[in-house]
Amino acid sequence: MKGSKKATGSMAALIMSVALLSACGQENGTAPGDNGSGGGQTASAGPVKIEALVQAGSVKMPPAEQDVIRQGLESKLGIELKQNVFMGTLDDYNNQLNVRLATSDMPDLFFVSSRTMLKDYAEKGILLDLTPYMDQLKDYAQYAGADSVDAGKVNGKQFGIVKPQAPNQISYWIRKDWLDKLGMKVPTTLDEFYETAKAFLEKDPDGNGKNDTYALTGTGIGTFSPLFGAYGTLNPGTIMIKDGKVISTYQDPAMKEALAYIKKLTDAKLVDPEFMSNKVPDVQQKLFQGQYGIAFIHWPAIVKEDVRVQWQKINPQAQWIQLSPPQGPGGSYNSEMSAISAGGIFALPKSLEKQPEKIKKALELVNYTATKEGSRLVWYGVEGKHYNLEGDKVVPTPLMSSEGGYFSVYQFTGSNQEYLKTKFADLESYINFSVNIPRLKAYSNVIVYPPSLNTADINRYGEEEIIKFIYGKTPLDKYGDFLTKLDTTYNYKAVLQEAEKQLREQQFLK
Repeated sequence: MKGSKKATGSMAALIMSVALLSACGQENGTAPGDNGSGGGQTASAGPVKIEALVQAGSVKMPPAEQDVIRQGLESKLGIELKQNVFMGTLDDYNNQLNVRLATSDMPDLFFVSSRTMLKDYAEKGILLDLTPYMDQLKDYAQYAGADSVDAGKVNGKQFGIVKPQAPNQISYWIRKDWLDKLGMKVPTTLDEFYETAKAFLEKDPDGNGKNDTYALTGTGIGTFSPLFGAYGTLNPGTIMIKDGKVISTYQDPAMKEALAYIKKLTDAKLVDPEFMSNKVPDVQQKLFQGQYGIAFIHWPAIVKEDVRVQWQKINPQAQWIQLSPPQGPGGSYNSEMSAISAGGIFALPKSLEKQPEKIKKALELVNYTATKEGSRLVWYGVEGKHYNLEGDKVVPTPLMSSEGGYFSVYQFTGSNQEYLKTKFADLESYINFSVNIPRLKAYSNVIVYPPSLNTADINRYGEEEIIKFIYGKTPLDKYGDFLTKLDTTYNYKAVLQEAEKQLREQQFLK
């Protein structure tokens, strides 16, 4: 049920207007960028200009003259590439993209943040149908696999180029030096997890004689993902297939049991009261300053060299180790595993239909990053500078670490475990640990709900109520009333019926 926000109100109307105008133009034999002659764009004697729009968070791009990845792609493919990198939140990116689409100022290749948005754009006639062009994406299709390719389809037609999901990187981390100080072993069960957290709060694990240590922190409800997993369920509101039936985890009997355990933690003051508002830098600061001893966080945020230097300078005695999910009545599971391997989506605008040379070059750009040669460029940089080859093995140089922070913005088809182990060879044990943690399968990201179901309001209501249960503001014996209100006020039965319908159509449910 979870997804990015879609364009609403006047913005959606603007986008629809653009789509209608584009369709009218095509009926008259013209299209945006066409001169009306019906011949479309002629092949250019020089490089073909391609603009890509990507969302990159806090990635810092080098000056153009130092961008060796762009230069390598341009030289290889005969293009002039404008890599338009948006630094900011995903919502901000979506807003900018919608403005550009609404004003017909469309990039040639752009990131789409969810299947919901992909479906929305495709059905509004904004996206190019890639079905006739899939023979130009053979390397991508082989690299990504059928599941990822199919995740880019809307109503049976290919509109999206979907990256495979990146390997799992998140788990609980715990202060090993605190365990040693208290003479405790690494916790493996829910009971041991509780006792360890309680000791971290009450028994001065850093030995400074002050009551200044706490237990568990993280970002959002995901802070408790391994605890939900210990009861054999996933985060609240996630769509699962359990015992051959489609359910929301709200309805899973195990959810109430998991909430009771989490409430036990909050009752004992073992959980960061700011967990719902925390961002990753907030969690890092709390950990590095020695405040919290357990966190649900990605390994790059703890042990990447630049990060490790930071906290070792502040707190040199700290020893952080990964923690397996605690064993509970439902097993031992970490976070969710998506039913489809979707790590991001790229699309082309329908307005390129009359510009075949641009389509060809944009698809060449994507496809090249899935080849052995192209992936090495966008993963590792320039041979002889950022890495050397020993046989077929990529051996990083120090420049890969110091200059390679921006390479990911060119990874149109993603990366994999091989990339991580090469780029972070000294961290291979952490990478393997994360990848090998058992996870439960979630189906939320394969379902696109119609706007009439108003899932944004459902998600908001559900999250608010779950927090009330966690903190005892609503007693757990009222959980049935919560489920009843979901059905009566928010028509949750219709949500599940739509989920089941789509999962059957996609053959996830037999």
